[in-house]
Amino acid sequence: MGGYSNWGLRWTLECAQRTTQSGLPVYVRTASPAVSGASSEQFAQFGFQISASGQDVVDMLIDPPPVVTEVSLRDIGLNSAMISFGARRFVINHSWVRAIQEQKGYYDPNTGLPDWYRVFRDPTVVGLFYNDRLFNIVSLTHKDIAGLPWQWNLICNAAEQPATS
Repeated sequence: MGGYSNWGLRWTLECAQRTTQSGLPVYVRTASPAVSGASSEQFAQFGFQISASGQDVVDMLIDPPPVVTEVSLRDIGLNSAMISFGARRFVINHSWVRAIQEQKGYYDPNTGLPDWYRVFRDPTVVGLFYNDRLFNIVSLTHKDIAGLPWQWNLICNAAEQPATS
């Protein structure tokens, strides 16, 4: 009796992303420790992002490169309060999310279980940097197989003006 394996699907997605993507890099932009602090964490709880200049941020390359598509006009219409024109959907492999979670030590303090959401929802995260634009994360979901995520889906809005790198 066969079935889908979480590892097999992640590996297949990773191979496809490494060999068939357009080649534009995507980074998770985070504020450096010099910028983050109690005040930025308080603002992040209310959905605001700290402003950061080029020297105050750290960009973490997402590898393998995620699948990036435009959000459909139908989805923009259904979620008009949250998503603007120019929004993108990023599909990220869980292998990268797990590696960052382990590297940064993101664990739930009560249970000791991995806290994968914190890779994108940490108060120091400013957004995704792609194609000279800074995208803020509007929606964060994942698809699971056998109780474990294998892909992360992020819907992000872009600023109208190109971001300075």
